[in-house]
Amino acid sequence: MPQSVVSVARDSAIDTYLSNASSMTELIDLIPATYRAALSRILRGHFAMSQKISNCQQILATLNRHKSDGTFPQTVLAAIKQPNIQYSKEFMGGAGQKTAQEEIESNIKAVRTNLLDALVRHKTAELNVLQSHMSFDGDEWKAQCTRVAKNMADVLGQAAPEGSENPFASGMNKTSVREWERVHNNGRAWYARAVSLAYVAIEKTVARKMTKLSLKDKADTEMKDASDEQPTASVIDDKLSAFKAELLKELRKKNPAKTSGGPKPVKKGRVTKSTQKGKTKGSGPKKTKTGKAR
Repeated sequence: MPQSVVSVARDSAIDTYLSNASSMTELIDLIPATYRAALSRILRGHFAMSQKISNCQQILATLNRHKSDGTFPQTVLAAIKQPNIQYSKEFMGGAGQKTAQEEIESNIKAVRTNLLDALVRHKTAELNVLQSHMSFDGDEWKAQCTRVAKNMADVLGQAAPEGSENPFASGMNKTSVREWERVHNNGRAWYARAVSLAYVAIEKTVARKMTKLSLKDKADTEMKDASDEQPTASVIDDKLSAFKAELLKELRKKNPAKTSGGPKPVKKGRVTKSTQKGKTKGSGPKKTKTGKAR
């Protein structure tokens, strides 16, 4: 059989073997126990970096989508809010109020646009930095495999002579030799599977977040006020404040004394502390043992 066919069959077999891993824990468990401690560190590093890159890509895609649609993400809206300024009724009825409102809205939109552009630039720069760290170092992987194999061979007295490509002597058991060959020659396959698992984990996280955001956006849309930028919490606070002010206004009309902070009126016939003054203990007619007053 040609060597190229053997290589393809071997690669296909290891890919099928690693495809059974649905998590990083399972993928690391597929590494032979002898090499697991040394190689798991490399795989976990690639997994963490892949998650950072995927997360950065998701955020950058969202920012670019807002930029193309002419909208703003919630982080930008929260950072630059519409000021709640009250105008007098005289000003509200004139042309000056409309001009002032348009100018404020134009300035706010310009600031938000600049902030969105800055976020896109910074996230793009971050992605470039992260991707520069995301490359498989095959030499490091093989060096770690060979180092562990030589240590094991030394313990068993089966170390190969210096300069040999194989770390084991000819008398080494076949199982140990096959384990070393499996991890030594297929580091890129383990690396690719770790990257794949990282992207799957990020996609699941994003899907859960999008589900929660869609439910929140639906609730906000149903409860928004006239302003499209006012979320549910702000609407509720404004309504409660307006209701409280209206209630106090009605109470002041009906009973000014209770709402003005002055002293409470005393009901007629009610015994107060001032009416009790002058009464001493034992005043009034005393009764005898027979019950008759003296």
